[in-house]
Amino acid sequence: MQKFSCVIVDDEPIAAKYLALFVDKIEDLNLVKTFSNPVEALDYLEKEQIDLVFLDIQMPRLSGIEIAKKISQKSLFIFTTAYTEYAVEGFDLEATDYLLKPISYDRFFKASKKAIDILKLKINASVVGKEDFKKDFMFVKANFKLVKINYADILVFEGCREYIKIITKEGKPIITLESMKNIETLMPKSDFIRVHKSFIVSTRSITAVSGNTVELGTLEIPIGGIYKEALMDFLKT
Repeated sequence: MQKFSCVIVDDEPIAAKYLALFVDKIEDLNLVKTFSNPVEALDYLEKEQIDLVFLDIQMPRLSGIEIAKKISQKSLFIFTTAYTEYAVEGFDLEATDYLLKPISYDRFFKASKKAIDILKLKINASVVGKEDFKKDFMFVKANFKLVKINYADILVFEGCREYIKIITKEGKPIITLESMKNIETLMPKSDFIRVHKSFIVSTRSITAVSGNTVELGTLEIPIGGIYKEALMDFLKT
């Protein structure tokens, strides 16, 4: 049976010990390393391919938020913290879950199961093959089958945590397990552009830009502050 690699990053020895004991009870997970030093953890995680990271937020020298920003394209991560005020920022970073200390095993199991399910589905590749993006269509897994979608029919990719909602000209959305980061990396740069943390739009379908909104016919999509300059530069070319 395949096991998924995981790492614990927590500067509290007792918290790290209990997390390790919890991991040991879950047969799908293999604990590779435990770090109390977040700087050493980041150095390791940038070099190694780890499936899942249990990540404390409040640590000296380097916070879990900072680590997550650097590793989010490589690994799933679950925040473990005693501070509820970090929850919103954690989910904005596409954290798989957010565990509030003290953590019960039942809650830990549910969060881990969620991550394991995502990892298992990713093995089968929701988006089928990078070569598809050299064509004028893509295949995605939806409703227990592979669905072909022509690029020309796609209006918007909307990120919903671990899932993507694909809005097409036909109107009926297609839901598939995928990340916005992966879609953004694989899609044709000339045909799609990210305009918000939760939205990637078809450039050929843009009909107007008004203030902080991009219009695709009757659809109105918000423009995130950090994406507006790139969008305007693209429209000028």
